[in-house]
Amino acid sequence: MSLLTQSEIYELSIVQNPIRGRMSGFSSPKDTRLIAPHLILQAKLYDNDRKLIAVDTEGVLLCKVVLIEDDVPAKKNPVDTPNRELGYDSNILGNTIVNGQLLRDQHGEIGLFFIFTDLGIRSPGKYRLRCYLMNMEHESDVFPVSAVITTRQFRVFAPKSFPGKIGMTEISKHFLRQGVSFHIARRLDRS
Repeated sequence: MSLLTQSEIYELSIVQNPIRGRMSGFSSPKDTRLIAPHLILQAKLYDNDRKLIAVDTEGVLLCKVVLIEDDVPAKKNPVDTPNRELGYDSNILGNTIVNGQLLRDQHGEIGLFFIFTDLGIRSPGKYRLRCYLMNMEHESDVFPVSAVITTRQFRVFAPKSFPGKIGMTEISKHFLRQGVSFHIARRLDRS
């Protein structure tokens, strides 16, 4: 979804949507179980004639995610604004705000990507992530929202019903080769 900001239109798209995760529980944050695959977004910038403009604003744009529970009535979910003090949601773990990174997509084109590498959810249920693209160029306590998009639903399972881990995807491997650090579960070598 895109929003008009002065003479430019920012568009935020989902490159990779989480599918599932194992609940992290409320014990140590060191034991965070990650949702998989990692959430990856891309920002594009257009002029008013819908011509693509090169995005060179690495470090100026950031993306914030807010957890939306699909299992509860809408009025119990967070208010739909990233600028109010909802910086802490006790049900989501990890970095909920990331800066954009200039990376090459799988076709060799440079783009601005937002990669959430360490998100975990404490409780089982069905969820979505609402993603806000915000422009940090303006010196203010409130940053303008340039675009908003919501992921497809994903499910977080209790340990006994968890169907298993999802391996690293091709797009994640592609960004890993470009230096992106992914938090992945380490397997213990018992030999």
